[in-house]
Amino acid sequence: MSDREQIVQVLLEFVEAVLHQLLFVRQLYSQELFERQRLYGVTVRKSRHPELNDYLHELVSSLKVLAPQQQRPTEPLDVDTIQSQLRGVILKLQYADSYLARLPAGCTFEVVVYTHDRRTVPIDTWVEEQPSPGFLELPQAEIVPVKSCTVEGAFQLQLYAESQPT
Repeated sequence: MSDREQIVQVLLEFVEAVLHQLLFVRQLYSQELFERQRLYGVTVRKSRHPELNDYLHELVSSLKVLAPQQQRPTEPLDVDTIQSQLRGVILKLQYADSYLARLPAGCTFEVVVYTHDRRTVPIDTWVEEQPSPGFLELPQAEIVPVKSCTVEGAFQLQLYAESQPT
């Protein structure tokens, strides 16, 4: 497996773990639905519901086509360094309930992905749409930065959440 393929695999594994962790922390599903697992030396929660797991896995797998095809890092990329950066994001997510307002009952979730090049987006998997304020978002929500990290030559990640003002 090439360095690029290895990095893409680590990032996809991370995104899938983050989605499970967010569903747990934001209590969109019953807490009993999740089991503890470890990723990069950190405890994360993963759903035990096969259909939800399949949905999240397929969704994350479809992101692989968005990964840049040519990588020209300024220096060799170390998977351990990348995992260390991603571990910081997971640790920050574990305490999201302390800085995000509790969600109202009946909330659902959506995954939104932004890309710089629409030509790489498979139209049979992803739908291009313009945001429609007030339709899926929380009413009067504020965007809260959760965590960002960058590994030069590999990726830049910015994670945000919607939260109602307290």
